[in-house]
Amino acid sequence: MEYPLKKWKTLKRGYKFGVPTYYNDFHLGTDIITKTGTPIHAPTKGYARSFWGKQGGLTIHLDTGLEIIRFLHLSGVAGLENVEEGDIIGFTGNTGMSTAPHLHCDISTKPLNTQDTSRFKDPEAYFKTMTWDEVQDEYRLIFHREADEDAKGYIGVTYDFFRKEIKKSLEWEKLDELYKVAKEL
Repeated sequence: MEYPLKKWKTLKRGYKFGVPTYYNDFHLGTDIITKTGTPIHAPTKGYARSFWGKQGGLTIHLDTGLEIIRFLHLSGVAGLENVEEGDIIGFTGNTGMSTAPHLHCDISTKPLNTQDTSRFKDPEAYFKTMTWDEVQDEYRLIFHREADEDAKGYIGVTYDFFRKEIKKSLEWEKLDELYKVAKEL
């Protein structure tokens, strides 16, 4: 998975996920401060459509199949519909209810419902990629053991991807069954 902006990690932040703002009690995403016209890249493959809204101005919805990733306050769009990871899909701006050029990015499980804040994920956590030490920590936490050599394939993936893959594993299924039995005791 790719970051939507090339300098995502180093760009200054405005409102962060979950904090109260001037407009509402719970900010659904993260605001990244950047100049108008900065290219936005599809962080993953999906279907991208553009909308205009009073609050978000020019907006892109990227449907990944599992989630909707929204990019708000854009100055322009490009390369919509079926997109691949890394494709330029739009450009940052200052449209809608925005006080300065920035990118608002939020992620929701489907279907999108902006009134249900529990459906939204913190973009900082969603896009964070894992180091080998973090993979090891997750294995210790989940499986109570050290990660093996095969787990090195998780270096550089996001936490979200890692957790989805772990839950597909046979080891997770066995552990889940043990937890169910233990709860019944």
